[in-house]
Amino acid sequence: MCRLQTYFGTPSFLCRALSIALPVMGQELLTSSFSLVDTLMIGQLGPNALAAVGYGAAWNNLINVLIFGLTSGAAIFFAQYWGAEDRQGIHHAYGLALAAATLISLTATLITCFQPGLVLALFTSDASSAAEAAPYLQFVGLTYPAMALSMVVGTLLRSTERAYIPLIGSLAGVAANIFLNYSLIFGHFGFPRLGIAGAAIGSAISGWVNLALMLLLGLLFRTLAVARVRALFSFSTPFALRYFRLSAPVLINEALWGIGTTILNMIYGHIGTREFAALTAFRTLDSFAVTAFIALSHATAAIVGKRVGAGELEEAYQEGRTFLCWTPILGGVLGILLILFRHPLAAVYAQPPQVNDLIVGLLVVISLTYLVRYLPFILIMGIFRAGGDVKSGAILDGIGIWVCGIPLALIAGLWLKLPFLWVYGSITLLDALVKTLPGLWYFFSRKWIRPVV
Repeated sequence: MCRLQTYFGTPSFLCRALSIALPVMGQELLTSSFSLVDTLMIGQLGPNALAAVGYGAAWNNLINVLIFGLTSGAAIFFAQYWGAEDRQGIHHAYGLALAAATLISLTATLITCFQPGLVLALFTSDASSAAEAAPYLQFVGLTYPAMALSMVVGTLLRSTERAYIPLIGSLAGVAANIFLNYSLIFGHFGFPRLGIAGAAIGSAISGWVNLALMLLLGLLFRTLAVARVRALFSFSTPFALRYFRLSAPVLINEALWGIGTTILNMIYGHIGTREFAALTAFRTLDSFAVTAFIALSHATAAIVGKRVGAGELEEAYQEGRTFLCWTPILGGVLGILLILFRHPLAAVYAQPPQVNDLIVGLLVVISLTYLVRYLPFILIMGIFRAGGDVKSGAILDGIGIWVCGIPLALIAGLWLKLPFLWVYGSITLLDALVKTLPGLWYFFSRKWIRPVV
């Protein structure tokens, strides 16, 4: 039993990890339901409408990744300052993160709302799909500031062990999203019938509901998420320089990864509307499994970062190893479940047979990669960054997408025109392997442990 606890954790450790992971998982599941609601309801309008949402989602993913890179850099400071019991340090990092998130999100909103055609040209040459996607993209652009600020606020709350507040905010946002989407897409309860644009309006409003409720609860429970302006922006120039010196590599990493993912989506979009419609549906289903690993990475980052900030370096290493041991087990279980229920899951989209068969095939092929696919999640986002190493993960991510993924997609997908299912599956597996193998070696070297406080 003691030997097992060395690798899989003591009961007290597991309880501590679950107290962070479960609320995060609940929040991420609710966030994923935003996309599920959109795709299920819009899927009833046909493959072109479903593909149109996919094009918008591909652009949204790039913006989301940029903001995630920003918040991941801030999370290093949040977790380590929390371990060092330095509230002032947390507030200063929080203020810088809020300012940067606002700048990035407002820029994205302007581009998306005023140049939707330019954005859509990146993903498709299908004029009918682009025409359907344009109004959707314009309205979704209005939610970017709310999304960005919600990510910063939520990251701070999770890093300071108040993960239940983002969960409640997401619950309210999803409830608003379901009601508004149903009303605005189909014209129920006296609302106008707006189709695909109605889905975007519902998503935009619900994003602001989520942010407002998180801030209200943060105020009521006296969390660090609500503070005086002077406390947030009274940082010194040396602190700001150190913050951006450590955060910039994370932001650049996520930006390059996001751009690479966007290029992959451009390639997939030009392979065919039918293939991209199937990929859009699959990704929505796959995102529910991904939530488990996102939650695990947040719990890893919070616990490992707190240990490093407190100077307990050996404990940080041991607990990071425990999270790595649980990852393939969780992946195997989720992969088996997706394979077993692949047909009823695909059937909820009510797509034509050719699109439905592609969705089923993607569920099987990608589920088989789950044993290794998410080890890089835990290594890069959960362990290396929390330990203070922000460069190693960037190198691994760059190799995965720029050296392997994009060239393979161009050659196999566009040039050789191999079956889409095997192109996408090969890219997914190769990306995981080229990051996992050197990543594990680097973890065992302990060189990633670099306190920043």
